[in-house]
Amino acid sequence: MKLNDFYEKALSTLSLSVDDDGYVVIKDEESTNRVTVGKKFLVMATSNHVSTMDDNKVLFNPLQEDSIKGINPSMVKYKALIERKLSVSFNVAQKLLAKLASDMKLQKDASLELNNKFIAKLNKVRKQNMKEIVTEDTIKLLNKIHEASYQKSSNQGMVAISVSKAKVIEGEKYNKVAVVQLPVYEDVCNNPKYAYDIEIKRPADAGIFKVITEYIIGTDDEDKIDYSKFTVGSKSLESPTFISVYKLYYKLAERINKVLKQLSFIDKEICKESMLKLDLALDDLVHIEDFKSQLRLIPKISDNSSVNIPSNTPAAPVAQQAPVNQNVAPVNLAPSAPLTSVQRKLIQMRGGALPTAPVNPNIRGAYGQPATRPVMAVNRPGMARPMDPNMLARLNNATAILQSQATMGYAAPNGYPSAQYVAGAGNFGPMNPVYAQLAQPYVPYMRNR
Repeated sequence: MKLNDFYEKALSTLSLSVDDDGYVVIKDEESTNRVTVGKKFLVMATSNHVSTMDDNKVLFNPLQEDSIKGINPSMVKYKALIERKLSVSFNVAQKLLAKLASDMKLQKDASLELNNKFIAKLNKVRKQNMKEIVTEDTIKLLNKIHEASYQKSSNQGMVAISVSKAKVIEGEKYNKVAVVQLPVYEDVCNNPKYAYDIEIKRPADAGIFKVITEYIIGTDDEDKIDYSKFTVGSKSLESPTFISVYKLYYKLAERINKVLKQLSFIDKEICKESMLKLDLALDDLVHIEDFKSQLRLIPKISDNSSVNIPSNTPAAPVAQQAPVNQNVAPVNLAPSAPLTSVQRKLIQMRGGALPTAPVNPNIRGAYGQPATRPVMAVNRPGMARPMDPNMLARLNNATAILQSQATMGYAAPNGYPSAQYVAGAGNFGPMNPVYAQLAQPYVPYMRNR
């Protein structure tokens, strides 16, 4: 198998394709839209794109990973796309389960597993004098939660994936480990009165939401979400992040697809459309070891340089990014180091605005190094240090990467998200092209009450 064939399968799994010009696109019945990473187009590493790379394109090369420096923007985007796809199908399954719970006639046609494991557990939520467990207000609440989830960044949706490195599981050490996260479910468990900023007025509705989620994901012997079933590690030295994330996607997709099949008697068409594709088989992952030579042929240019990306761990809010300097000459970032704590502090202390570099005649071309020390840039009050252009370029690059997880789309009128939203394609959000809206890692929603 060739690398591009592998990549096309990986894209097809998420209902994406490549057009004749080498751009990654999402198609629906009415239109074709190019997929973006932030405001840059995602392209295949064809000879034409490699030779004409500019600030408007990012190479799709998610297998490129450095054990020290991290993953590249296209892998961040691919993970975000996976999270969106999982969340959309997950939401469909939730809606259909709620509809089943509200309709006695449908329950007569349901399978034994649905009646014994779902309806029976749902009846435990029933309170005295409660005529209906799931009411119209319950379904409206669920729809509001789903609508809100479509406005969040991918790792704050209904289903997210957390990636950590150098983790030991049951005595086995893995280079990377991917674990499922259920942000809204976890928030409701911590505070059953709210989901996002949406008030849950009826206590039973919080219990219903938890039962529905637990049925889709599955529970352990203690009747709790069995996260261990959806924890996947990779010992590979080649692209361990891609391997662990994709294997976890595969597991989750199989489970969600199984639930959708069970519910197809309610709405066959929507279940069929919501089935998650598995075009890239698990057996195809063994070819990654054979791609070493092909991966070396893809240049590590600035927009595709490796940068450490934070996983879904708590972080302080970051203000909206100020206009990114568009006039800085490109600088060779090979080798490129991850942002230091000082550099991150610099972003925060400047209110999220990246420092601009004045035109310096001592910086020679795309791969030149300054012959003299660059101009002084204020790092913090009362102190100054030289502003290394390499650092500036890395900051710009990190901004573009983090921007790739920002929300880019809205739900369609029928309550289901558009295909463009799922792919993060086109400009569907109120974002200025030169502004980076930094996506925040998932933080459990806390509220002072």
